[in-house]
Amino acid sequence: MTIFCRFPFPRFFIVVSPQCPWGKNWSSEDWFNPVYDEVATKLRVDDARIYLMGMSMGGYGTWSLANRMSDRFAAIAPMCGAGDVKWADNLSKIPTWVFHGTADNQIPISKSEEMVKALEKKNANLKYSRLVNQGHDISKQFNNDDIYAWFKQFSLKRIPFWEEPLPFMKTIAAKKVTIHPPERQKSNAIASVQD
Repeated sequence: MTIFCRFPFPRFFIVVSPQCPWGKNWSSEDWFNPVYDEVATKLRVDDARIYLMGMSMGGYGTWSLANRMSDRFAAIAPMCGAGDVKWADNLSKIPTWVFHGTADNQIPISKSEEMVKALEKKNANLKYSRLVNQGHDISKQFNNDDIYAWFKQFSLKRIPFWEEPLPFMKTIAAKKVTIHPPERQKSNAIASVQD
């Protein structure tokens, strides 16, 4: 799995390529936040331009992580992976470019095509590249400049934190509020709420 953090400069990317620990998979624990935090403390990262791309098990991880964190990535590019079509609602919010080799004998191309069809039904911003006569190893796509040019088109629209609604604030509505004037002997006004 590869995490792409776009530098604030127009042509540079920070590329982070974590390796999945033996006996684990990309959805078995929260690995993204600690990795991102470490990178962000050392490098200047544009938080609105985080891109996710992975191949094979990383392709599965790309679908899975994007589903769990659909508001985190500006765009994704899963390659020869698979996901769950039930994730289409979440994933349809993220621009997606899917790659799969037609001659892949490890993960059938139908796995990517199922996701593509589910996203098409949601009118997602979607590209699909069927790599004719290519097998499972399509790692040369990591050197495809078109992907990076495509990624750079997308940025998350961030709301400044001071404009975000506070999670603990609730609107309390009353149909009618009547303030009773104080009586001469009492000095405090009394309010009552009527339904």
